[in-house]
Amino acid sequence: MTQESAVKGLAWFLGVVFILLGIAEVIRVVGWGGGGLVFWFLSLCGGGALILVGTFVTSQRQWLSLTLVTIGCLAAANAAIWTLILPILAMTLLVLTVVRSRRSAAAVSTSGE
Repeated sequence: MTQESAVKGLAWFLGVVFILLGIAEVIRVVGWGGGGLVFWFLSLCGGGALILVGTFVTSQRQWLSLTLVTIGCLAAANAAIWTLILPILAMTLLVLTVVRSRRSAAAVSTSGE
């Protein structure tokens, strides 16, 4: 398994899981009451969507990709901190994305010389 496929697989998994958790939390808040509808929706669904967009849609623009993945990971991990494993996976994805971004930038700078 290459590092690129590991990043994409982890991003796909986390993006989908965070969006599904966000939908479940919104259903819980609407159905049984409680607060935080905007928080749960924006943190989990928004964070998951930013992870997916940053990894798959904007991957050619490294700084935009890194920014979207960073914001998505931090937002979703904050809302899912109680799971322990999801924030750890989100930070792992963030580190892998930074490494991928640096390698890509280094490859561009060496090919441009």
